Amino acid sequence: MDCLLKAVDASQLSSEFGGTFSYDHAVWLERRLSLEAFLWVGSELLDRMEDWREDVGRCDFPEDVILVQRAIDRHIEIKDKISRTTFEEVDAMGQELLKR
Repeated sequence: MDCLLKAVDASQLSSEFGGTFSYDHAVWLERRLSLEAFLWVGSELLDRMEDWREDVGRCDFPEDVILVQRAIDRHIEIKDKISRTTFEEVDAMGQELLKR
């Protein structure tokens, strides 16, 4: 252990290696799982938003009134999906992670 303490500062080693770094694997694991859940939810949300952005950005120029109405309806549908999306859930998860 003395050799290890010569190479690494005691504040960077847990007590089992003669250091002073406080480490609890159960706490680390819980935080890691929470982080992965947050990343999963955030990634899913970003994927949906990217799909909506692509839908809105399509430049299909309608040739008649019926196609114009369909395009308007599609944009309204996308707007409704965005307004129903729970950004607050993802934000709350992120804020909780930051508190820990």
